[in-house]
Amino acid sequence: MTTLAAFALSIGTVTLPDPGQAQQPVFPSLPRGTYVAAQYTCTEYIEAGLLRLDANGISPPKSTCKIVSADERSATYESTCHENDTPSEQERVKLKIEPLTKQSLRVNGIVYNYCKDL
Repeated sequence: MTTLAAFALSIGTVTLPDPGQAQQPVFPSLPRGTYVAAQYTCTEYIEAGLLRLDANGISPPKSTCKIVSADERSATYESTCHENDTPSEQERVKLKIEPLTKQSLRVNGIVYNYCKDL
C-alpha cells in the first residue's frame, strides 16, 4: 500500500478510546469535502496533493480512512485505512492533524485548503 505508506508518519503513542464510546464526527468546524495542498490551487493540482475529509476521517486519493483513536492535546490521530480496490487489507496510520482556519488544516506539516467544487 504505497499510497498509504507515503501518507503515514509515525509520531508516538496514541490513546485508544473506549470501544463502546459513540464516535463524534471528526473536526466538526471544517467543511466536508476535498482539500488541496497549499502549493496547488483548486483548479491546478496533482492527485497526490489531495485529501478528502468526511465524518470518519481524512483520506488520501483512492483510499478510505477512519479515525479510530485520538490524542487531541497533541493533535495525534490514528486511522485504519484501506485502498478502495482492496477493502479487506487494512493498515493503521498515525497522523498529526491541526485545524488552522475554518477552511484549512495541517496534516503532518503540510497545509491543505478546502476546495468547494472538487
